[in-house]
Amino acid sequence: WREVIPNGADAIDLTETSVTLVGHRLLIRTQHDAHNRVLVYGLDGARRGEVQLPGTGVAYGFEGRPEDEETFYAFEDVITPPTVYRYDVKSGQSTLFRAPKVAF
Repeated sequence: WREVIPNGADAIDLTETSVTLVGHRLLIRTQHDAHNRVLVYGLDGARRGEVQLPGTGVAYGFEGRPEDEETFYAFEDVITPPTVYRYDVKSGQSTLFRAPKVAF
């Protein structure tokens, strides 16, 4: 047994898959002040950044294979319906992929 990612201030979100390996990076979904953060780590355990979510809410998805260069996730909050984003692992950038059309 070897620790790769040390404990942090935020708890790992265990409501669904919270750690995924995509693009040779570990994406770890945590709970911070009642919303999600997604931290990015290298396989050596070094922190590489954080997925910049579009707001304060819940993010889920982030599925893929170790060799994939992108993954997709959904984000939602109290005023935003589930919206799909593409995350480029190399650049660390999220872009809108698909948003529902809703009439408010």
